[in-house]
Amino acid sequence: MEQLMLPPRTCAIGVVGMIMMAEAAMVQDRIKATIERLNREYSQVYNAGQLEKVLDFFAEDAVTLSPGQAPVRGPDAVGGSVPATII
Repeated sequence: MEQLMLPPRTCAIGVVGMIMMAEAAMVQDRIKATIERLNREYSQVYNAGQLEKVLDFFAEDAVTLSPGQAPVRGPDAVGGSVPATII
């Protein structure tokens, strides 16, 4: 049986590709873990009625969208709309 020999460059490219795929998977896992952690933290402070801590989760250019309502833009507007839903 004849053995297939790949040029060293082809093997190196394959190894590099596998490493890049593994690193991408690790990055995706870290992103997913961060999103899950932030969701838990947000839910905890929201459910505890801690408005100031809820607002810490929003950026300066935050926009929230709720069904049947106009978009709420900016932290001050978000801060004004959140108490109605927290209570």
